[in-house]
Amino acid sequence: MEVRVSGQFHWMVHVILQKLMSFFSSSGHSLFLSDLGSSAHFVTMATANPTTAEFSREEQRTVIRFLFLEGLKGAEIHRRLVAVLGDNAMCLQAVYKWVEQFKSGRNSVQDAPRSGRPSAVNDDQVAEIGEFVRANRNCTLEDIEVQTSVNRETARQILSERLNMRKLKSQWVPHTLTEDQAKQRVELSSLHLQRARREGELFFSRIVAGDETWVASFEPELPQQLAVWRGNSFGTGQVQLAERVKPKHEFKVMHIVFFDHLGLLLDHAVPRNTSVTAVYYRDILREKLRPAIRKKRPDLLERGVILLHDNARPHVAGVVSSLLASYGWETLDHPPYSPDLSPCDFFLFGKLKAKLRGRRFGTEEAINAATKQALTELAMEGFRDGIFGLQQQWEKCVRTEGRYLES
Repeated sequence: MEVRVSGQFHWMVHVILQKLMSFFSSSGHSLFLSDLGSSAHFVTMATANPTTAEFSREEQRTVIRFLFLEGLKGAEIHRRLVAVLGDNAMCLQAVYKWVEQFKSGRNSVQDAPRSGRPSAVNDDQVAEIGEFVRANRNCTLEDIEVQTSVNRETARQILSERLNMRKLKSQWVPHTLTEDQAKQRVELSSLHLQRARREGELFFSRIVAGDETWVASFEPELPQQLAVWRGNSFGTGQVQLAERVKPKHEFKVMHIVFFDHLGLLLDHAVPRNTSVTAVYYRDILREKLRPAIRKKRPDLLERGVILLHDNARPHVAGVVSSLLASYGWETLDHPPYSPDLSPCDFFLFGKLKAKLRGRRFGTEEAINAATKQALTELAMEGFRDGIFGLQQQWEKCVRTEGRYLES
C-alpha cells in the first residue's frame, strides 16, 4: 500500500515534537529522540507520571496517524497518548475510530464539514444525548461524539444547559475512626514493630497475607470513566435519574488471594452466586491454601505460618479459629477498619486492577484467566515489598497517631 504523507502532515509532526520537547524541558523531565527517518521522530518518556500536556484534537489525530503508519495498534497508541497527556488524551474508542479511518485511506486529521447539520440544539439531539447518558453514566464527551450524531461541543451544551447535568467523580471515603480505634491501630502497630526488630527477617518470612477482592468484567481505564453524570432531571422535571449508578461492568467475580514474600501462594475464584461464609473460608484454608503451602513452601509449615487477614466475620469465626489452632498457625492481630495495614490492599490489589484496567471480559472464565495472568506477571516483579513493607506502614501509623495512610 502506498502511503501519501503531505507537507502539512510533516509540518504538524514537527510542531508536535517541538511542543513535546518544550513541555518536557519546562517540567524538568528528560526526552529521548531516535531518528526514524528524514522527517519523523519517535518520542518516549524517561519518567513516570509527568505533569500532563495539552494537545488539540487535530494534534492528537496527527500523533495517531503517525504511530499508525509506524505499525502500532490502537491499544498501544492510546497507551502512549495517556502516558503523555493523562486525562486530556482521547478515549480508546476514539483512537480505534481514527485508526480505522486511516487504515481505510483517510489522510486528513481535520473534522469533516458538517453541512446540513443545524447549529442550534434541537429536541431530537437532547433526547438522543439523554438516552445515551442514562445508559452510559460513565461516558465521556469523546464517547458521546463517537457513538451519537452529536459533536462534543453540542453535547457539552446539552448536558449543562438543557439537562442540567454535571460530572462527579467517585472516591473511596475511609471509615471515620473513633479515638479507641485509632489508639488500637497505634498499639498493634507498635507491638508488631517491636517483634519485627526482635525477630528480623524471620518474622516477615513467616507471614502469609490473604484477602478477597472483586474483579469486574470492566475496570475503567481513565479518571473520566470513573466519574458519572448526575442531575436532578433531564431538563423537563419529569425523568428523574436513579440515585444508584448502574455499574458499567455487567458482572464481577470474587477472588481469594494469598501470598508471602516469595510470591503467590493461591488464587481462588469463587463461583458466582456463592457466598464466602465461615465454612467456605475454612474449607479454602484446609483444601486449597495448606496444600499450596505444602507444595510451594514446605519449610514454612515447619517454621510456622503467621496468617494475616482482616477481621471480616468469616475470617474470625470459630470454625476458622479452631482449624488454625489445629495446624499450629498463628494469626497476626489486625486492627479493624485498616485496609492500609493489609498487604493485599496497600500493595497487591491496586496493581492487579491496574493490569486489568480498560479491558472488557465477556465471561467468568475470561476474567479468571486474565486475573491469573496478571498475578503471574506481578509475581515475576516480586512480592517482597508487600510483606516487608508492613514495617513502613506500621511506622507511619504510629507516627501519625493512628490516622489513615494515603496509598
